[in-house]
Amino acid sequence: MSSHGVSIRYCGFCALVVFLLSASPSPGAEALRDPTRPPQGIAAREPGAETANWRVTAILISPQRRVATVNGKAVQIGDRVSGARVVEIAPGAVRLRDSRKEFTVRLQTQRIKEPAAPSGEGNGIK
Repeated sequence: MSSHGVSIRYCGFCALVVFLLSASPSPGAEALRDPTRPPQGIAAREPGAETANWRVTAILISPQRRVATVNGKAVQIGDRVSGARVVEIAPGAVRLRDSRKEFTVRLQTQRIKEPAAPSGEGNGIK
């Protein structure tokens, strides 16, 4: 076989390796966030209370009932979730009691979209 045939085979092999390496995800690549997934609340920390494992993602208060979503579960006052009892559901927080203490986990809102500037501002039109 001529050196020209080996050279073409070698180039083809190199092209295949480059293609395969570029097609596979890199080891440090992070997964993309699903834009349709609801935002997750971030538990607020209180002095002396460890609330990092608690998330309040929604609160509904109406004249007939009070419901909150705590750690992915819809709960009402008196219900148990992840080993704690729901003591109070307020407009911005849920009060819980476990075997050792009572603590509050606040609903943290996530800004999804910035409001648009009023018409004519920021675009040079006066």
